Amino acid sequence: TGGMNLLHYTARSLTHHWRTALSACGGMALIAFILAGAMMVRNQARLHLAGISAARIGKISFIAQAGDFTFRAALADELAQRTGAAIAKILTARGSAGRPEAPDQLPIRVMGVDADFWAMSPSGGMPPGTPGLIVNSMLADQLGVRVGDAIVIRIESGQGLPGEMAPSFERRDFVAIRSQVAGIATSRHFGKFSLNSKSTDEAIAMLPLAEVQNALRQMARV
Repeated sequence: TGGMNLLHYTARSLTHHWRTALSACGGMALIAFILAGAMMVRNQARLHLAGISAARIGKISFIAQAGDFTFRAALADELAQRTGAAIAKILTARGSAGRPEAPDQLPIRVMGVDADFWAMSPSGGMPPGTPGLIVNSMLADQLGVRVGDAIVIRIESGQGLPGEMAPSFERRDFVAIRSQVAGIATSRHFGKFSLNSKSTDEAIAMLPLAEVQNALRQMARV
């Protein structure tokens, strides 16, 4: 019959051309494997970048920076009242940190932060411990400190040469603060917080906003 003839013809064709058919199937399988592998790598890279972004900015969706100037702190409260959004106030400065008994000082980023800042961290809160001086894991490792240890933070006051022009710490004006470490921030608690596009982490010391404002004589400014 016609069906039997077609089946017989197909069987003889496969028997005769089995090597070609096997090679074609193998090639298709290899292409499918390569495409599947490429998609997996792309997805893994995307997840990796998303993880880095989450560690750096947490739940923050919009950032306004004043550059070398400052905003009125009340402006954040006014915007929060108008928009209904949670708005954190941050005051940052360059500085250095070291153990009280050690002369060496490590360059750091000093941040004055409020409760709204911690609420925007990846974990939604501040590190375990009492409010006060919070250092990130990188700074804690560099100084070899734990919760309860004392460190001296020197905050660049901004009076003198701009940071980009000053070649060393000795030529800048600093305000010194001695404080005990109240907590250590991991990546879940803004330990990798950053607003720049560089991929390298930096040592960070975070203090209550009012304390940094007072040290820099920038009350009611952020």
